[in-house]
Amino acid sequence: MNLNKRDHFYIFVIMLMVFSAVTLCTIVFYNSEKAVMGISVASTLISIVLAVLAIAYTFMDSMSSKKPYS
Repeated sequence: MNLNKRDHFYIFVIMLMVFSAVTLCTIVFYNSEKAVMGISVASTLISIVLAVLAIAYTFMDSMSSKKPYS
């Protein structure tokens, strides 16, 4: 993957925006137990979905790479 200076700039800007959003949400919802509970449940569900996707991708990749020997 070849990245030029503009791509690096875009990646930097996106990372800065994500960091700013997380920081802002942390400041706003610092004492809210409901927000913490919701984020906890959401992160658990996202982790499970990503794990299932990784397993499916690995399985499909291993099945496609198997070639019959002659």
